[in-house]
Amino acid sequence: MANKNGMAKNMEHIREEITTWRAGMAGPLQEYHDAAGIGGKAHKALNLVTESVRLLSYTIAHVAVLWVIADGALHVWLWLR
Repeated sequence: MANKNGMAKNMEHIREEITTWRAGMAGPLQEYHDAAGIGGKAHKALNLVTESVRLLSYTIAHVAVLWVIADGALHVWLWLR
């Protein structure tokens, strides 16, 4: 039997991942705010990015797939124009 609820399940998984991300970013955000100097801020900003990639892997994968589909459609449209 086909999964007729796939999009709803994906959206629920993404919502859960974003909720987990919000909770998980409290510590790194506080460290960023407490960092002294531009070097410390840059280091902690990179930490924010890497933690976000770790915590949002499923969401990033879905965004990448949508980006590839949209980019491909744009290229086909431009080619056929």
